[in-house]
Amino acid sequence: MTNDIELESSETTAKSTFSRSVMTWASSWRVPGASSLKSQNYQASGLGSHTERITIEDRRQGYPRFSALMAGHSSFQIYRRFLDLRTRLLLLTQDEIVELEEQLDHIDKTEKSPLFLASRRDDRNSDRSVVTTKLRSALSAYDELLDGTQRSLKYESPHDKILRIFPTIHTFKSSLVPRR
Repeated sequence: MTNDIELESSETTAKSTFSRSVMTWASSWRVPGASSLKSQNYQASGLGSHTERITIEDRRQGYPRFSALMAGHSSFQIYRRFLDLRTRLLLLTQDEIVELEEQLDHIDKTEKSPLFLASRRDDRNSDRSVVTTKLRSALSAYDELLDGTQRSLKYESPHDKILRIFPTIHTFKSSLVPRR
């Protein structure tokens, strides 16, 4: 069994099986604007004032067609949050910060010159400078991860019906079309 989205191999068939099932679902489920998804046009800017109308079916199979399909309606905007990975990276970065904090505490406790502890400008302890630079970088990375995690937690979860239509959206491991 493959994680690929099964697309029809016949070049004469303009739509994929997956695309048809989403369009059928979109027509039957009352999503504003979704009933016209089948004929949804995408406008691509051309040279000058010329514009070209492109339908989902005009897109090549694979990511071009699948991304056009997903762009067809806001309820199809489903992306992984990677909460397990985010949490793991947060914990690893947190541990790195704790380690650096312990190193800084040790450097401070073993400092022989009180002046170095009282003035950053007069501090000649290069170890402390190295550790504080690493701390600044690690804290910045931690804050960025934490903010990204908090933002991703605020996104609404997709409707169950949409998840049934896009069953493999969270498990892409290879390609969107079968290899020939």
